[in-house]
Amino acid sequence: MAHSALYRHFRNRDPLLSAMLELIRTKLSKNGETVRQKRDDAVKRLRVLLFRHVRLIKERHGIPKIFFFDEVWGQNQERRRKMFRIVSGYLAEIEAIIRESQDNGQVREEIAPRAPRRCFTALCSRPRSSGT
Repeated sequence: MAHSALYRHFRNRDPLLSAMLELIRTKLSKNGETVRQKRDDAVKRLRVLLFRHVRLIKERHGIPKIFFFDEVWGQNQERRRKMFRIVSGYLAEIEAIIRESQDNGQVREEIAPRAPRRCFTALCSRPRSSGT
């Protein structure tokens, strides 16, 4: 795709980045909503969410690049807040499922609900160059 084609739809980089962040928010929210509607036990829902997360990253392999793009986390405070809200909301959903599974006795109480959610963010780790 040519750069000029993008700028037929977006004035400059700011609206383009906003659209990308909105796409990420929509996709993550859809995954969370789909899992929330399931009646399976919490551990099964967490597993389904993890598989949906992996599939999203595989199908939209640009998401990790956007996730760590300097322009997203750079000087624009509003964009940083938006990305923070997207990530925080998604991780809160994961944590809620883990807490529910603890309440149901499916996961041990001594496991911190914040710990397992790291596997989700690890899948979005910074892309490495082939030399590392």
